[in-house]
Amino acid sequence: MVFCGPARLVDRSYFDRGGFAGCEPWDFALRLPSLAQVLFSYYDRNGVKLSEATVFSTPGGKTVELMADQRAGAHLGLAFAGPFVGYFGVPGYDISATGADGLVLGRTTVAASTNGNKTAFLDDLLPSTAGKVAVVSIKATQNTFNLPVYVIGLRFTGASFTTVPPAIITP
Repeated sequence: MVFCGPARLVDRSYFDRGGFAGCEPWDFALRLPSLAQVLFSYYDRNGVKLSEATVFSTPGGKTVELMADQRAGAHLGLAFAGPFVGYFGVPGYDISATGADGLVLGRTTVAASTNGNKTAFLDDLLPSTAGKVAVVSIKATQNTFNLPVYVIGLRFTGASFTTVPPAIITP
């Protein structure tokens, strides 16, 4: 289920196939915010629901941080949403992870897609974070238009998952 308001759902067919759904304002000229609530459900091959989690709209920020606890086989998925698409979008993201001991576990730069959306697992982007607890810091690269970063985390542990909202470090 996806609820957007005051907005309308954009291309639900992607969401129904397991991709993504987005919201856009009814009237761009009024600059009305799109506030979405998305209920993700995970089913086995027999159609039995194994887990579900609700994701709420999160504010963007120039720098955001998420807590990543990837112990016991857990994985943190990151879902980025671009504020605009094409030329005016965020070109990419600088991602760094700092371990519980205060040492940097790794850094990487990830290009954003032309539609502004990107998903990836943290331990695929930064293999050194696998099996560890870390604070993940994310900011936009080459941010000419001073655009915010919009990201939400999904922590997967086996068949269970939960949302991990970002903390806005620099609004």
